[in-house]
Amino acid sequence: MIATIFEDWRYGGDSITLWGSRPCGKERETAFYYNLPEDWKGRVSAVQGWAECEVTLYSRPYLEGVASPRFPDLTPVLDGQWNDYAQSIEFR
Repeated sequence: MIATIFEDWRYGGDSITLWGSRPCGKERETAFYYNLPEDWKGRVSAVQGWAECEVTLYSRPYLEGVASPRFPDLTPVLDGQWNDYAQSIEFR
C-alpha cells in the first residue's frame, strides 16, 4: 500500500487506496504515479501515505500540467489551489 487519498480534509469522506510493490527510495526519483480515475479527478483534499514517500500532485493526467510543491506523505489538508484540483499523483 502506497497511500490513501481522501475526498475531505483531515482524512474524511470517501477514500481510495493506491497500491505499489515497494516503499519509496531515498534517491527521491519517481517510484509510482497514478492517473486518478475519472470520478476522483478534482476531488482529493488529503493524502495519508504509507511508504515514506513525498507526494506531488499534477493538474493533468500523466504528470502533466501544473505541479504542486512536494507534500509529505501525511498531508491532512491540501490548502489553496491544490484542494480538489489534482488529476494525477506522483510518489517519490
